[in-house]
Amino acid sequence: MQLASPQKRLGPRAFLACILVINTTLILAIDMYVPALPGLLHEFDTTASFLNLTMFMFMFVSALAILVSGPLCDKFGRKPVLVASAAIFALSSVGCALSTSVLMLTVFRVGQAIGFGLVETDVTALIKDAYTDKDLKFAMSLLQSLVIIGPVLAPFLGTLFLSIGGWREIFVALAVMGAVDLLLALLVTETLLPEQRLASGVLPALRDTLSRGRALLSRRAFSAMALIVALAGLPYMGYIAVASYILLDDFGASYFVYNLVYAGTCGVSVLAPFVYLRVSKVMRPKPLTLLCIVLGLAGAALTWFFGPWGPLALFLCFAPYALMEGIIRPHAFVVLLDQPPEQVGSASAIVNFMYTVFGAIGTVVMTLPWASYVGGLAIVMGACSVLMLLFYAAGLRK
Repeated sequence: MQLASPQKRLGPRAFLACILVINTTLILAIDMYVPALPGLLHEFDTTASFLNLTMFMFMFVSALAILVSGPLCDKFGRKPVLVASAAIFALSSVGCALSTSVLMLTVFRVGQAIGFGLVETDVTALIKDAYTDKDLKFAMSLLQSLVIIGPVLAPFLGTLFLSIGGWREIFVALAVMGAVDLLLALLVTETLLPEQRLASGVLPALRDTLSRGRALLSRRAFSAMALIVALAGLPYMGYIAVASYILLDDFGASYFVYNLVYAGTCGVSVLAPFVYLRVSKVMRPKPLTLLCIVLGLAGAALTWFFGPWGPLALFLCFAPYALMEGIIRPHAFVVLLDQPPEQVGSASAIVNFMYTVFGAIGTVVMTLPWASYVGGLAIVMGACSVLMLLFYAAGLRK
C-alpha cells in the first residue's frame, strides 16, 4: 500500500489501522449495552418504547452530526474533527455510566452520538484523501467490514461487563476506549492541505454542503443508489434494536446463545465486504446491486416462514439479508464517492446521513407493538427490499 497524503508518524498500514481502530471502537457504542436492555427495563421501571429512546436518539443525532461533519472537516481539516470527536465521546461515556434515569442516559447518549457521527464522515474522507485506485477500494471495503466488527464484539463485551459489575461498567469501558482513540487521533497527520480547504465559514460551508447534496441527489442514479443503501440498513438496525428481546425474552435463550446468534449474524456482515471484493471483479455495478436486492427478498421470505422456529432458525433466515447489507455498503460507497475532491466530503456526509437516519427509523419501527417481533422484522425486510427494487428500476436499470 502507498499513501497519497504523507504521514509523519504512521506508515500506510499503520495509518489505516489507526483509523479503523478509532472508527470501530466508537461503533461499539451503538449496541454494546443492548444485552442490558431487559435489565434496564426493570431497573428504570419503564417501557421498551421509552427505553428505545436511548438508541433512537443516538442514531438520529449521529445522523445530524454526520451531516455537519462534512463542512467541518472540509473547512478545518480532518485531524481537528477526529480529535474533537474522540474527546466528546469519552466524556459522554462517563456521563452515561453515572446516569440515574432513562432521560439522563438518553442525554449523554446524545453526546456519544455527536462524537460517533463526527467520526463517521471524517474517517471516510481521511481514507479517500490517503489512498487511490486499488488501495482505496481495499481500504474502503475494510472500513465497511470493520463497521460490523463493533456489533460482533459488542454483545460479548457487554455480557462480560454485565457479569463483572453491571450495565454501568459497559459505559466505563467505552470511556476508556474513547480516551485511547483520542491518543491515536493525535498521531494522525492532517491529510487535507490548506489550499484544498473551504474558504467560507462553517455555516456557509454547511449551506454549500446542502446545496451540493441537492445537486448530487438531483442526479437520479446517485439518489437511487443512496436510497438503496439507506433502505438496506433500516431492517439491520431494527434487528439490532430487538434482537435481545427476541432471543432472551421470546425464545428464552441464554446469554451464551444470544451472543452466538448475534455474533454469527454480524460475522456474516463482516465477511460480506470481502465477498464483494471477489464478486465485484466479475460483476458490473448494476447486476451486483440487483443481486443484493434478490438476497434481501430471500431473507425476508425465509424469516417470515421459518424465523419463529428458534434462535438457530432466526440466524439462518436472517443471514442472506445480513450478507446483502454487508455487500451493498462498500459497493455503494465506492460508487457514490467517485466525485471531484471538493465534493467528497459532501457526498460522504449526505450518504452517511441518509444511512444513519434510516437506521434510526428502523429502531423505532421495530419497537412498535408488533404481534411478533420476528414477523415484524420479516415485514420490514420485505418492504425495504421491494422499495430497493423500485428505486433500482427507476434510477439504475438504464
